Amino acid sequence: MQVRSESNSHQRMKQDNRAHVLRLLQEQPHMTRVKLAELTGLTKQTVTNIIQELLTQQLVAEEASKGAAGVGRPPVYLRFRREKLTAAGIQVTPSYIRGILLDLDATVLYETQTELEPEMMEREDGGSQVVSRIRSTIHTLLSRLPADSCFMGAGIGLQGIIDGSGGRVKFSRYLKLFDYPLKELFSKEFPFIICVDNLVRAFAAGEIWRKRHQAWRHVLCVYADQAVGGAILIDGKLYTGNDWQAGKFGHTKVVRNGRACRCGKKGCVEAHISIPVLLSLAGGHYRDFDEMLHHLNEEAKSELFEEAGRHLGFAIGNAVNLLNPECIIVGGELTKARSWLEQPMLDEMRQTVSIPNDRTPLYISDYDQNNGGIGAASLVFHQWLLDPVHISAEDAKAWLTRSRLNGIGDHDAPSFDEHLPGGGAN
Repeated sequence: MQVRSESNSHQRMKQDNRAHVLRLLQEQPHMTRVKLAELTGLTKQTVTNIIQELLTQQLVAEEASKGAAGVGRPPVYLRFRREKLTAAGIQVTPSYIRGILLDLDATVLYETQTELEPEMMEREDGGSQVVSRIRSTIHTLLSRLPADSCFMGAGIGLQGIIDGSGGRVKFSRYLKLFDYPLKELFSKEFPFIICVDNLVRAFAAGEIWRKRHQAWRHVLCVYADQAVGGAILIDGKLYTGNDWQAGKFGHTKVVRNGRACRCGKKGCVEAHISIPVLLSLAGGHYRDFDEMLHHLNEEAKSELFEEAGRHLGFAIGNAVNLLNPECIIVGGELTKARSWLEQPMLDEMRQTVSIPNDRTPLYISDYDQNNGGIGAASLVFHQWLLDPVHISAEDAKAWLTRSRLNGIGDHDAPSFDEHLPGGGAN
């Protein structure tokens, strides 16, 4: 039997104490050392030692309050320097890879996007090309780090069945990735935190992170974009199901024998409201969703999004009857059409849910404030608070330079034959 050493136990306790202090500083704008000691139950000396370490790392700043004259020394408040901490978020869809660099205040510092050509995705090595381009996106974001920042890591949100605990892509038909150990491989390559999860669960984690002052425990999140998915929060924790397949909201049936879905079935909500489907229904000659919204006339938009809204509201209503959540959050690029989509969606939802669930609030997330990339970066922030390890921007860029000199680039995606049973069979 392996016995844990006292030194390891002591180190783990120090890390847990530091993480507890960081979480409180992250949740509340201004705290004193005395208040931290009260809330954590730690001794004042332990808190002082942790704060001194954080001050040395420039993660915390001291700010003296303005006290009244003659009342004594004013308290010194501690401010968590959220602007100094950065992370990368990668949103991977069948059509593009979008990478963003942002700080702990969710301020986007840089954004880049790479298109995934349909011809490439149809090839047998399409999945290998996706991995290469994810790597290239991370390299690009590292090169754009602010000089005085601390980099925590990269989060990757993908469509498909993802084992979020191990970061393994179990099945992604659209990305041609099957039983692929993406986190394991990237963690060996990159000297910082790597998080990998389903794109919609990443979006949900981003909502929880951004709304940290809300006490929501039971939430249904729906993400309507290039594909459609769901994430379920039960008792404050993301529910993943028996085999990481919970939340396949896009394959809820809304039309019996309806349009054919990419999954091989008919009538799925994704087959009726996803971005590629709507572009096709609008004539198929628009380059992207933004161009369609800009050029499509009002009558056509009203007709198109009224139908999409009703399909979405019908599916959400049935999910509310089943789950009884505190609220529903809808996000994804489809929400850019909120003006035409929202009312038909709400009307259909209210007609579908049973009393008193018809009073369940529905919130539409601002796509610019939380898309898949921002949600993926929030995975890193969540992980960092549990184990606050990061590297300086200077060290990250030095690592990037060495990697390029050593020839580590886009062509170095691992061979799929090593990781797929039967040499890559689906």
